[in-house]
Amino acid sequence: MILASALLVASFVIYDSCQILNVVTNDFEPFVGEKVAPGANAVFNDTNLAVAFNVADKIDFQELLDEGLSQIENVNITSSFDLVFDPLRDIQSMI
Repeated sequence: MILASALLVASFVIYDSCQILNVVTNDFEPFVGEKVAPGANAVFNDTNLAVAFNVADKIDFQELLDEGLSQIENVNITSSFDLVFDPLRDIQSMI
């Protein structure tokens, strides 16, 4: 009777564990909440976290960065400094 009771308890634990794993692999929301669930589901399903949290468009700044860098490449820093240095040279020559 004790052995039967122990086996019954063990089978309930194993069955419940399997059921919980089935639910968790489908959706983590009942276990971690609605804010964290998209991230947990994305990690489990090998999906991009930015897509899971709907922030992909907010962090897609590569095009803007490339455009800014191309504008910086065309700037002549030496001529910009000459605008400051020429008056200073004039003052230095007067002194």
